[in-house]
Amino acid sequence: MMRRLVVFALLGFNLMSLYGCNQQLGSEPVEATAEGSETVTLDGATPVILDVRNGVGKVVIRAGDEGSLSVAYTLTAYAGTKADAERELAAMHVAVTQQGGHVQVNAVQSQFKDHARTNKVDLTIMAPAETDLIVRNTVGDVEVRDIRTPQTLNATVEVGNVTLHQVEAGPDTLIRVDVGDIRFEGALASSGSASLKTDVGKVNIRLPRDTAATLGASTAVGQVTLDGLAVSKQQRSKQIPGETLTATLGSGGPSLELSANVGDITLGAS
Repeated sequence: MMRRLVVFALLGFNLMSLYGCNQQLGSEPVEATAEGSETVTLDGATPVILDVRNGVGKVVIRAGDEGSLSVAYTLTAYAGTKADAERELAAMHVAVTQQGGHVQVNAVQSQFKDHARTNKVDLTIMAPAETDLIVRNTVGDVEVRDIRTPQTLNATVEVGNVTLHQVEAGPDTLIRVDVGDIRFEGALASSGSASLKTDVGKVNIRLPRDTAATLGASTAVGQVTLDGLAVSKQQRSKQIPGETLTATLGSGGPSLELSANVGDITLGAS
């Protein structure tokens, strides 16, 4: 078990060192950048579902105007020469489509194995304050602010941090990170379940003091801290170098599952 965890930790360190850094192949890569934007008028179907797919880059989602959704993006291409970078940049694009209230933003780009640095797309999306979210980002941070998800909050990141600030999570909440931290500040739904897991990283959750939920938190290497929330009962099991905590928050309620293979878990009041 310990050997497996050490491998996870080393993998995380190596992947994070690659993110945002160059693999030297004799010279610094040259970059070319371009900016663009697109706004779609929503067709009136509810609920609005925003489906974001990105390969490498940062994804930011914030509350914007009702009735429309806007996408601003920065494309960055890297190559050995300026001319090559410009050619690759010209082939990059972001596709925004809509069908029956489902808006998809697809920013996944073709990648080149012989490149010293991976081309990327940074996205800033302004969506209605009430929008279900499905976000898939391979490498890069995901940040969501001031959004209420009526039903679904689903984010998957291989390498990068997930930050959810002033978010009202829907009854179907699932956050998965391979290497990176998860930070959540907001409120849970009164039904359903919420699961937030990272393999290598920290989990930091801030909820209203009167939150009612059934908590299960576990880390294989790290500590679990619970502070500031109303707790009617709890049971803690230390399995050095990790520990597990189960607790009833308030009067109990929907399932809240927090997990880290390597990293601390902190749950407190907002």
